[in-house]
Amino acid sequence: MNKSILTRMLEWFTLHPQSHGMSYWQHLKFAWSVAAQLVMSVTVFGLHGIVPAFKIPKSLDFEATIYYLECKNKEVEIYEVAPSS
Repeated sequence: MNKSILTRMLEWFTLHPQSHGMSYWQHLKFAWSVAAQLVMSVTVFGLHGIVPAFKIPKSLDFEATIYYLECKNKEVEIYEVAPSS
């Protein structure tokens, strides 16, 4: 049975989030929050590379970034086991 083009397009936006127990909007918020954190970290490290005297804030150093990503990964694990609402 052929799926309509609209159905296939909607699946592009919903299948992956659903496989992690999230709605599209929850997934978007999650992904953008991770992206924003990484953009800030990359920017600070890039500035530090150009101007070594520029200090990297503790909230964006390697340890803090790794901790942030580990916490976000745990959020995904919680979504995956939590019942859908």
